[in-house]
Amino acid sequence: MNALTPPHNRSLLPMRHPRHLVLALIAALIGSNAWWAYQAIDAGITRSYAEISAAETRQALAQTRALVRTMAKGSYTRQALIEAARQPVPESEPFEKEGFVWIGQLGLKFDAAGTFLRLNEEADERLP
Repeated sequence: MNALTPPHNRSLLPMRHPRHLVLALIAALIGSNAWWAYQAIDAGITRSYAEISAAETRQALAQTRALVRTMAKGSYTRQALIEAARQPVPESEPFEKEGFVWIGQLGLKFDAAGTFLRLNEEADERLP
């Protein structure tokens, strides 16, 4: 080659690609893609749990507000409170478990005479 050779025919640097460098770059690319995929999946799962928790809290709040409205009218009977708690979640069937009548997210405790005693403690922790 001489000075008159066009530049596109000249090789300034030899093109060598060390095999280990190429493999390291491929591994880094695969690793970073796997990390981003994991982060995206984890964020989606976290968001799903947060949405479910928020929906349950909204439901418990709506039920509690319905109970307060009923109690403000002076109605503390077992049947009136159960019906009030069912208003926000009419598809929820009441059932008894561990001394509470459960409706949706709330558990109501009554004594043997049907007098309201308290809500379940989880409702106390969930509501603001």
